[in-house]
This record gives sequence, structure tokens and C-alpha cells, in this order.
Amino acid sequence: NQDLELIGGFDDCFDDTPEGNTDISGSGGAADPVFRIRGGGVVVLDHLTVTLGDADGGEGGGIDYAGRGVLQIDNAFIEYNHSTSGDGGGIRFQSLGGPAFLEVARTSLRYNNAEENGGALVAGSENMARRATVTLGDDVRVENNRARLKGGGLFLHRWVVLAMNGERNLVAGNDGFFGGGLGIGFPLDENGVT
Repeated sequence: NQDLELIGGFDDCFDDTPEGNTDISGSGGAADPVFRIRGGGVVVLDHLTVTLGDADGGEGGGIDYAGRGVLQIDNAFIEYNHSTSGDGGGIRFQSLGGPAFLEVARTSLRYNNAEENGGALVAGSENMARRATVTLGDDVRVENNRARLKGGGLFLHRWVVLAMNGERNLVAGNDGFFGGGLGIGFPLDENGVT
């Protein structure tokens, strides 16, 4: 339950301002997500490229988040990740133990693949009181992702609020059997997807 800021893009220790991104790759390691985040607190991922995660037998190829608190992703690329037997090729975001908030800005989610649902992102909640909220701020691009079942780009299920309140957002070129850009898992009145 600690806060964490992971900021990339620095050329050396004397830089004051990040430029570009730092690659965090899952290539060559175990078949797991690049980041697995549990518990609470505020986690900030800034100026990073999260790539080549492979959630073999699990969910969230690039980032697997299950907890309560806040995950902020800014100035990032979430790309070329996959979930070989589950949901969330790029990101799996699940509230667990309390409300959870995903805030994304100036980020591209692209070329991710889920064997089931949510090529770029899957979001869900354990119940209405512990709702997940996903906010897409300015300059978020969700493109060229694939899910074998639902939501080639985004897939929402069980008590999720999605706010796309930024400017210059794009959801395009995604592929899913049900819902290329956006898939919703259950009827709205039963599960509170808004």
C-alpha cells in the first residue's frame, strides 16, 4: 500500500526533464506481465514504453492491476503485449478491495492482443461499491489491437465507469469478434457499466 512513481525518459542523472521514453520489456523473461500491481496507493507510470509482456495463463500482458487506489499512465506506449489465455492484452484493470481509478493521458495503446477480451484494455469491478473508473484524458490513442472475443480495443464488465473526456482521442483499427473498438460484457442495467 505504498505510492510509487516510475518516471523514464532521462538521458542521465543530471537531466531535469524527461525526453522520450524508457523501454520496460518483458522479452526474454518468464511468461508474465511486465508489471503486476496489487494493493492500494497511487502508482504513476510516466514516459515509459511497456512492451512484449506475455501473460501466459493469466491476464494483463503489459500491466496486470488488481487492487484499490489509483494507477496513472502518462506519456507512455503500451504496445506488443499479449494475454495468451485471458483478458487484457495491454492492460487488465480490476478493482479489488475498494474503488480503483485508472487515469490515462498522452498515451498510445497499440498492437496488443488478447486471446479472450480487451485487446488493449479490460476493466472490471468486484461489486458496485468497489467500482472501477477508467478516465481517458487528452491524446489517448487505442489502435490496431485485437481480441479473439469481445472488445478489440476496450472491454468493460461489471460496474465500470468509462470517461473519455480528453481532446484528440482516437479509437480505431481494432478487431474483435463482438465490438471492434469497445465491447461491454453484460447488459447495462444488470452491471452498471456507464
